[in-house]
Amino acid sequence: MFSTRNIVFAVGFLVVGAIGAILADRLLFSSGANENRFAVSGSPPVTRIVQFQDWNLICPPPAPDNLPCTATSQRGGVLSLAIGGKLPGLQIWVPHGVVLTEGLAFSIGDAAPKGLPYETCLPQGCLVLVGLDSETLKALQSSQSGSVVVMPANGQPVSIPFSLKGFTDAYGALEDAKDQQDSMWNFLSR
Repeated sequence: MFSTRNIVFAVGFLVVGAIGAILADRLLFSSGANENRFAVSGSPPVTRIVQFQDWNLICPPPAPDNLPCTATSQRGGVLSLAIGGKLPGLQIWVPHGVVLTEGLAFSIGDAAPKGLPYETCLPQGCLVLVGLDSETLKALQSSQSGSVVVMPANGQPVSIPFSLKGFTDAYGALEDAKDQQDSMWNFLSR
């Protein structure tokens, strides 16, 4: 049978595990910003979304196979910007129907547009990657808006403005979440 010592050890182990899970949740996801959790009733949180003005930090629950957190902003169904996840740099997604050979023009604030090629088109749209060097990151953090110009099949350029309000806070939270996730997985892999 079970000795008192074994029962005390098991209960202590469960309590320490529960406290660890609560602390991991708080460390990985607490920000003080507007938070939403999406979960099926009675199940643990599936995804956490933290809003920073026009940007959101989206973090799946910690698990080895889950994607890392992503900072995103969307402009209706015509433009999606993202940083994080498995792709490098700033990801710009636009709908199908653009002339791929023309590429996309991207600008931050009052800077001159920069022509960029499309990387690929997938079911969710066509993707352009913007390198996140220190100059680009500084411009994203110090500007309130930017724009993307696409060329649809009719040959008339379409400018799509986007907001950078909240980008700096969302990017900071993304970096914090990455550091905390890395620390947690490094600790668990010992």
